[in-house]
Amino acid sequence: MIRQIAVLTSGLPFLHSILNASVSVNALSSPLILSNTLDAMIDIIIPEGKTPGAVSLGVPEYVKIMLQDCVSKDQQSAAETALKYLENQSIAASGVSFAACNAEQRTVLLKNAFIQGGNIEKDGLKLIKSLTVKGYQTSSHFMKQIIPYEMAPNRYIVCAPVN
Repeated sequence: MIRQIAVLTSGLPFLHSILNASVSVNALSSPLILSNTLDAMIDIIIPEGKTPGAVSLGVPEYVKIMLQDCVSKDQQSAAETALKYLENQSIAASGVSFAACNAEQRTVLLKNAFIQGGNIEKDGLKLIKSLTVKGYQTSSHFMKQIIPYEMAPNRYIVCAPVN
């Protein structure tokens, strides 16, 4: 009972940040275009396939909350700079926004941004990529369907092979 109370009270600050994040206009305090760019980037990092992709599991909302509440101002500005860079490269290459490009164009643009971007852009892209992977791996679907989740994984196996 004490453990359950401790878990419940430790989760209250996160609940507060999630509720406040849904009220805010955008996690990066930037236009809707950057939010669409972020969603399209996350869709390219973990696309739909045999398993649900990152967008269908709600990872973009997780990334926006993490960028708003859990990273430093320098990391926030690096992520915003990276998204603006990605958007500008897309407009220069194809004349449309990053979100309006097809999957192949977005993949090429994202790879080129990782190669040709400056240090700030690369840091922002790496941050968004790591938050995307972390958000996907901590999703309920991943924990229950892809990796078998066990509450207490230390079971005793009598006849375990030695080598």
